[in-house]
Amino acid sequence: MANKEILLVVDVFSNEKAIDKEVVFQAMESALEMATIKRYANPIKVRVVIDRKTGDYKTYRLWDVVAPNSEINGDVEFPGTQILLDVARFDNPNAQVGDVVLEEIESVLGYSPKTVLSISAKTGQGVLELLEEIVHRVPPPQGETLPPEAELLYHALCSGRLLALPQLVAAATLSAG
Repeated sequence: MANKEILLVVDVFSNEKAIDKEVVFQAMESALEMATIKRYANPIKVRVVIDRKTGDYKTYRLWDVVAPNSEINGDVEFPGTQILLDVARFDNPNAQVGDVVLEEIESVLGYSPKTVLSISAKTGQGVLELLEEIVHRVPPPQGETLPPEAELLYHALCSGRLLALPQLVAAATLSAG
C-alpha cells in the first residue's frame, strides 16, 4: 500500500465509521507489526511507525539490551529479541542494560511504494505496463528450450507485439490436437 493510499484509507475509514484517525493509524500499525512478526520463524519484537502527514512508514525490529547471562555462557536468553550490552555499544556507546535498540528492517510488504505499479483487473488499466516490467525485470530462461507456444509468447512480449496472441492460441491448439 503506497503512502497516499494509507492516508486515503485512514480518511475514508475514519469518516465512514466515525472513528478517530489516530485509532485507525494505530490499528494499521498493529496490523503491519503482526504481519511482519509472522514472516519470521522465531519470535521477534516489531514496531511500525506511520507518518501521520505523509503516510510514509518504517518498520523497526526491537532489541532489548541485556547483560551477559552467565548461566548460558555469557549469551542472551532470547536471541530473537535480545542483544548484549557490548554489541549494542558498537552503534551507541551510551547504551545501557534495559534500553531498546531499533533496527530498521524491510517493510512487511517488501517493496518501496515508489516501485509499485497500479493495475486494475476490472478495467485492464496498467496491465501492459505490468507486462513490460515483467519482461524488463525477469531474465530470459537459460538452458532448456521452451515449447513453441511459450517461445512465441515470450518473443511477442519481448518485442512488444502482443498482437501475436491469436497465433499463440492457434499454435497451442495445433500442438494439443
